[in-house]
Amino acid sequence: MPEAMLELEKLNIYYGNIHALQDVSLTVNKGEMVAIIGANGAGKTTTLAAISGLIQSKSGKIRFENQDITHAPTHQIVSSGISHVPEGRQIFSSLSVAENIRLGAYQRRDQKGIQEDANWIYSLFPVLKDRRSQIAGTLSGGEQQMLAIGRSVMSNPRLLLLDEPSMGLAPLIVELIFDVINQLKERGMTILLVEQNAYQALSQADRAYVLETGRIKLSGTSSELINNEEIQKAYLGG
Repeated sequence: MPEAMLELEKLNIYYGNIHALQDVSLTVNKGEMVAIIGANGAGKTTTLAAISGLIQSKSGKIRFENQDITHAPTHQIVSSGISHVPEGRQIFSSLSVAENIRLGAYQRRDQKGIQEDANWIYSLFPVLKDRRSQIAGTLSGGEQQMLAIGRSVMSNPRLLLLDEPSMGLAPLIVELIFDVINQLKERGMTILLVEQNAYQALSQADRAYVLETGRIKLSGTSSELINNEEIQKAYLGG
């Protein structure tokens, strides 16, 4: 029986009068990579923001490892083992690459582990190692995405939330980013991935949910959804 790590139960979120998420329920099991796909404005980013405590829900529950985190503050959610790579990267652009990486571990006290993890991040992204002293805002878009992922991993999360990691990147960089995401999963990290590139997401994830105008429309294994005629027409160009 799979062990649920994250559970959303009938989550409802409003932006003023706009009902952005409507009774959204989903589960991410320990060790899985689960994708949320859907068009722009479907509520994908809102879902991740709610899990991270950046947006408060009007009703519903969010549970992480059987603990209710529905109204927990963001810093508490991070310390509980959830890290979020937001859409648009949001790195500290005036700081160096190395300073960004170290800031990802700001809640940790295990100096030896922090250094080991920093070295591991640099092994995953050698270009970041070469640019450790470079100001982060001068990196390319792809390098900034690598840095955003590396910084989030430095908090030593058990659940990693990834919002549109391939957005605006060249195909070769996308391939590299997803190769690293798979390495994180192989290392035991559980991943919830929001991705507009539905084919990329379904090619990588174990399971997926399809979000349409704030509601879960379909869910299933990635192979079920990638072979679904409706999904092929709507999202895969079939």
